[in-house]
Amino acid sequence: MTLVERVVPADHPALAGHFPGRPVVPAALLLDEIVRAAGKLPGAPRTVGMDHVKFLRPLAPGEPFSIELAPARGNEIRFSCAAGGATVMRGVLRLAGDR
Repeated sequence: MTLVERVVPADHPALAGHFPGRPVVPAALLLDEIVRAAGKLPGAPRTVGMDHVKFLRPLAPGEPFSIELAPARGNEIRFSCAAGGATVMRGVLRLAGDR
């Protein structure tokens, strides 16, 4: 299992207009952070897809969050993001090649 800590700063360019008055971190930005974290694992696996992705609560800019990566079956890695003791999102990364 791998645990990575992250924060999306309030001035991140992806937050402009997402959403005025009540900003939230875009899901695509969170997914990108997960793929980057997986890319730093031993052997640097290449992500080729995602399955069973569930968004469970919004993440506010500046709110610290963790990414947990755990091997699953075959060429898959289970992931979850958590903030403030609650799961933000979870799912499965599909990887290229053998693991």
